[in-house]
Formats: sequence, C-alpha cells, structure tokens
Amino acid sequence: MYHEIHGAGGTPLLLLHEGRTGDIDRPLTSTDLASDVAGLLQHQDIAQADVLGFSVGGAVALHLAIRHPELVRKLVVSGWSDAGIHGIAAPTLITVGD
Repeated sequence: MYHEIHGAGGTPLLLLHEGRTGDIDRPLTSTDLASDVAGLLQHQDIAQADVLGFSVGGAVALHLAIRHPELVRKLVVSGWSDAGIHGIAAPTLITVGD
C-alpha cells in the first residue's frame, strides 16, 4: 500500500482512489482493502480521519465507514464503482459522524 504524509496537526485527510497491485497473492475486494486501510490508520496512530473516496476508493471508503466508524470523522464518496457487488446497496446519502 502506497501512502504519503504531508504536514502535521489537525485531522488527516485520507484520499482513496482506484489502484492496482500485482504483488499480492489473495483476492482483493473493497472489504479487504478497507481492512487494510484501517490497519494502516491504526499503525500510524491516526485515531480519526476525514475520508474522500473515488471510484473503487469510494467503495473502500464506504466499507471503512461501515466497519470502522470510529476511524472516520467525515466521509465523501464520489463515483464508486463496485458498492452493490459487495453488499452495499447504492444509497442516495450516507452521513457518518456529526
């Protein structure tokens, strides 16, 4: 998983988008990727992040918010591509947090 950290202080902004990898020997679903993202946030000692997900990253962001709501302060999802395939009906609005 590739990630960059810029700046310090405040709430981190996590940007998730479509990515590809050929170096992993397991099925990749948006649920699995959301678990990987949760592990990265926990490893980096990030208690909460604002999350923006686009395309496949949108489905990953939805799974992250549903399975690990304590890690997501605010959520923006745009143009997700596989939400219905992996058990999330396409909602018109999802609100996470305040």
